[in-house]
Amino acid sequence: MQTPDQQQHTAPHDPYKVADASATSAHGAETPAAASTTPSVLVTFGAPRSAQIRPGQRVRLPRLPDTQHPPAVMPPRGHTARTRRRVLQAGALVAAVVIGLVAVIAILSAPGPDPKDLVRAFFSQLTARDTSRLPAAAPCSRNPLCQPGTLRSGYQPPEHLRIESERSQAPSSPRPGTKERLVVVSYDVDGQHLTDAVTVLYQRTGIFSGFWSISDPPGSTITMPKPAIAPITLAAAKLDMAKPEEQTTFWAPPGRYTATRPGNALYEPAEATTIVADTPVTITLPATLKPTLTTHVEQQIHDRINACAAQREFKPDTDRSSPNLHNCPMVHLTPYAITTEPLWTVQRYPTIRLDTHPDGTVTVTTITPGKATIHYQYSLSILDPREWHTIDATYDLTVNGFARDIDGTTEWIPS
Repeated sequence: MQTPDQQQHTAPHDPYKVADASATSAHGAETPAAASTTPSVLVTFGAPRSAQIRPGQRVRLPRLPDTQHPPAVMPPRGHTARTRRRVLQAGALVAAVVIGLVAVIAILSAPGPDPKDLVRAFFSQLTARDTSRLPAAAPCSRNPLCQPGTLRSGYQPPEHLRIESERSQAPSSPRPGTKERLVVVSYDVDGQHLTDAVTVLYQRTGIFSGFWSISDPPGSTITMPKPAIAPITLAAAKLDMAKPEEQTTFWAPPGRYTATRPGNALYEPAEATTIVADTPVTITLPATLKPTLTTHVEQQIHDRINACAAQREFKPDTDRSSPNLHNCPMVHLTPYAITTEPLWTVQRYPTIRLDTHPDGTVTVTTITPGKATIHYQYSLSILDPREWHTIDATYDLTVNGFARDIDGTTEWIPS
């Protein structure tokens, strides 16, 4: 039978066995019961007494090196797949949002048609004779050519459009973000090869957006005579009767234009054509009097002189409604109180000339006076039988005035 000391040496060595410090004292004797409250510590079984930790003793533990880290805690296998799937879904959502924003910005920042396309579209409208979609920069305020259907007739659009060159130039607008291009084009009108320049402007409307537009369209100004004779039609646009202070110059797109003016009792119908390109033009309509106008006016003058000569008066007048207006070209002032009725005889009618004026007025001017003779007798005796004396006097017949169209007929108005 083994002694306790032998049992202690023969017992298996368990390094994790807990030694109860309350069982023995430092000298191996039993401690009082009060010592049972001392906390237990973990020591290696079989360690010498000097290596054992006494109650209340501070123990300095070794510090791990900085290169060592605590082992990672691995999540359960099922949670790893679910987390990866959620991350992929979130990434796909973010990518879709970014792509959508990029698409919206690209749409908003699209400048629309480029300068060459805008120029081609402008000339396509002229080919279709459509002025309803002309660019906003076109000077269409009070412009008769900007009305719908004004190019349907009397107009030949340009043909064989060619873009010759395109270059950048300093913009006339000081606004930031603006750019300007000058597009040089050539085309044919009525067999003539012409060139023109179109200014296209880029305007910024936002941080990422802007657009090109025609700021100076092709074509030039056209000046029309004041349509005082009769209303003038340019292409299919009817021009109103202009007042002297009204502007008769306006912008016209390139092409060949025909201007017409109807005739009246005084003037022949008139027509003129012009080609508009990059230089201002003026249309002049001929003011041609009707060949029979002079004959009509002369006949009215002859009729008036004959009516005046038929009156047995020293101062004949065919219209006595106005005492201040004398419409007969002859008058004789006699100093005698006793006379016979005078007799007028027309020897020759005056020769006249008709002159036209820009406002359409036709004036009548005598270039060779006519001749009229008055014959009468006077007496100085108061009682019969009187003694009569004969007087014959000759006067020049001069007429002036205006020829007018009144309700489609010619009328001479003496002055």
